[in-house]
Amino acid sequence: EIYLYNHSTNKLTNLTNNDMDDGALSMSNDGKNLYWFHVQNTQTSKLDLYHYNITTGDTERVDTLHEALSFIKSYHETSVSADGNRFTYQKNRPDNGTYTVSDDIFYYDNQSKKVNPVTSDILHEQTPVISADGSDIVWKGSTGTGSQATFDIWGYNTGNKSATPVEQQNTGLPV
Repeated sequence: EIYLYNHSTNKLTNLTNNDMDDGALSMSNDGKNLYWFHVQNTQTSKLDLYHYNITTGDTERVDTLHEALSFIKSYHETSVSADGNRFTYQKNRPDNGTYTVSDDIFYYDNQSKKVNPVTSDILHEQTPVISADGSDIVWKGSTGTGSQATFDIWGYNTGNKSATPVEQQNTGLPV
């Protein structure tokens, strides 16, 4: 279960009340927004992403992730902007009812209430990190597949919605 404790009022608030796992919490630097993942059930192996606005007390389900349960504890890498308005995460895309091996990067915009894809390809992307102001996202992304795959650092600007490689693997040099 997830609880929120207010030091000023000494009040403990239970945010979840269920029999399934909740975890991978991320809080904004200003302390006003909290995000977490919730296991739907053991039969579907799906996770829900939740957002809680600490100021208003509103909770909303943001997205459903199609992940195998074995990945829950270590697989989800997330990042939240300083003001809590944007939250990045990775997820697998389902492919005709099966799970693909590709991971894509997404960000949730708390102001527009929309989930936005950053990547949508068959390659692996992971470890998204968002800038303090929420305008830029960087992640480790693959180029190529199989034994030819290399992992590079990529960048994405949320304003012009463009992704570009920032650093190539094994060189440490900008692209």
